[in-house]
Amino acid sequence: MIMLHLFNRIDTIELIQIELVNIVNRPISKIRMNLFSPVISVLRRSIDSLRAINADLASYWINKKSKPLPTPNLPTIVFAPHPDDESLGCGGMIAIKRALGQEIRVIFVTDGAFSIDTSRKTAIAFQRQQEATQALDELGVDRQCITFLNYPDGALHELLPPEQAQLIREFQAILAPYPQVEVFVPHHHDRHSDHEATYRLVKTALENFPGTAQLWQYPIWVLWKTPCIQLLTQTSSGWHSLAIGQVIKQKKRAIAAHVSQIEDALPPGFLNRFQQPYELFWKE
Repeated sequence: MIMLHLFNRIDTIELIQIELVNIVNRPISKIRMNLFSPVISVLRRSIDSLRAINADLASYWINKKSKPLPTPNLPTIVFAPHPDDESLGCGGMIAIKRALGQEIRVIFVTDGAFSIDTSRKTAIAFQRQQEATQALDELGVDRQCITFLNYPDGALHELLPPEQAQLIREFQAILAPYPQVEVFVPHHHDRHSDHEATYRLVKTALENFPGTAQLWQYPIWVLWKTPCIQLLTQTSSGWHSLAIGQVIKQKKRAIAAHVSQIEDALPPGFLNRFQQPYELFWKE
């Protein structure tokens, strides 16, 4: 109840922060900007600190309650909405399977190039592809097993029906060669539009899959943005955990390869839980 209460407070703080940002962005005097900017900075740090504590607690408790993740000797396909999701959510699993000689394919759905400065999108997309390739090299994935579909970052949920149908067909073509396969997608309620859209579209692609697919979900943002008590009480039965202590150094190197995200994009404390000697997965 304490964490739930804290998250209600966080939502209030975020609303205040958003309003202050809107004020700062209006054509007002430099004096007012200087007045509000430190307040916004403090609010952001407070929110990030509380979310980091929540994510760490949720991760620890869920790991303790989880069943072991089965590791069958099957080909595996990881669908990542953006370059870095594969390393954060599945880096340890990928490294373990590759060490055992198992086939892994990683599909990056968007170009990861979301930016307010549209003139930099091509450069950002190229940088993130290079980072993803380096990260997967650390995890032992052959470059010919990496696919970049390059859909627009931040817009998967806005795809028109014909565009959705095209992406689903691309997913089905990727799945088609495998009579049996493990599929890893973001958590169905991952609190990010691209992540949740990836889950829905892959699940739709699997509806007419003629083979056997085991669908696993990996959390990226859901533990950061959802009260840990709520996660444990509502969904604890579906969680599984994979011990990755033997490959944690590889995973950390893979995460570190995503320089653009570590330095500029991810909030302070966000990476803490991804550097633990286990990974969490959800199965419906």
